[in-house]
Amino acid sequence: MLKNYGDYKKMVEDFLQLSELKKLQNCPLAPPILHSLNAGGKRLRPVLTLAFCEAYGGEVKRALPIAAAIELLHTSTLIQDDLPCMDDDDMRRGQPSCHKKFSESDAVLAASRMAFCAFELIAKAALPSEKIVRITQEISACMGAVYAGQKLDLLHENSAEFASISPEKILEIYEKKTCALLQAACVCGAIIATETGTENSTEIAIATAKNYALKLGLAFQITDDILDLTSTAEALGKPINSDIKNKKNTYVSAIGLEKSRNTARKLTAEAIELLDSICDNFFLKNLTENLLNREM
Repeated sequence: MLKNYGDYKKMVEDFLQLSELKKLQNCPLAPPILHSLNAGGKRLRPVLTLAFCEAYGGEVKRALPIAAAIELLHTSTLIQDDLPCMDDDDMRRGQPSCHKKFSESDAVLAASRMAFCAFELIAKAALPSEKIVRITQEISACMGAVYAGQKLDLLHENSAEFASISPEKILEIYEKKTCALLQAACVCGAIIATETGTENSTEIAIATAKNYALKLGLAFQITDDILDLTSTAEALGKPINSDIKNKKNTYVSAIGLEKSRNTARKLTAEAIELLDSICDNFFLKNLTENLLNREM
């Protein structure tokens, strides 16, 4: 059983290096793809896929292709987020953003190529066909929500609504842009682990994973908003005060720093409570607490 974050992360890194990245070596888009995927990062989403699979009694290696696919999709969205037409960020994970290192056209094409690599991985996974279909449905729906969240975010930047947007509307954006892919990660782990044919237990596991990831994602994004104001570019690996620069609506701008901290703590506690229904929950509980304090 894996109980260490570093062990889960290494499994993901090794799988990516030995399968997807090796396969891309001769691809004309390999340089921008490798730059973005090898720039570091927590690999939180694939780690959650592996951890949820194992927490529900599944074999963690069976979840690796799906975990890697989710990381490819996540990195593709980061490339898109950094573009001048989106958040216009020059740094990502402590490195120049893809479009700064290469070009905007390379960045757009690399992000698209990574997304199709991800679905190829899912299609070829050594899992029952019904699980592959369900996983594809879940991830596709969540990616749709991510893009919808990005659109809502852009609509409210530099607009007359900047000072008046409600905290509830901001959380709605977070649910789509941040929480959706975290939900896909956790849900897919549960799907892989639960036995085919035990529909009731599978749906209960999926609901638990989805609700947990929602709470976790909201706490995670609110904490990111706080760190954008209180941390350093060196610690975050990306520019600070970018939300203010872009006149971006955040939970902190809506309700203030201290209330935001309290909300993040409350959501984290609720996420941890949801894990009580999973017997093998020690790693996930510890991870959830550490994410609030960014100790990982």
